[in-house]
Amino acid sequence: MLPLLFPGLPDENSVYADAVLAIAERDGVRVPELSAREVANGLAVAYRRKRMTSDDEGAFLAALSRLSISVEQAPSAATAIRDGTAAAIRYGLTA
Repeated sequence: MLPLLFPGLPDENSVYADAVLAIAERDGVRVPELSAREVANGLAVAYRRKRMTSDDEGAFLAALSRLSISVEQAPSAATAIRDGTAAAIRYGLTA
């Protein structure tokens, strides 16, 4: 099993997260094109809140590089808007 992906954020660990990580390590993951920017934002927030160091970031990136990650291409703007609106209405969430 991989080391914890966020070793500097121990309050983010859970049995569920460990189980998901084990599955991701075994099967790989498929992520939306936006995911790299979202991860970068999460790291930046952790730095600003002094919850992460450059060593923590290095450990995270090393662990991340060992996962098989397939990046899904972004849909057209019209498709993203249509699907996002439909999902927001269906689940009562923001798009």
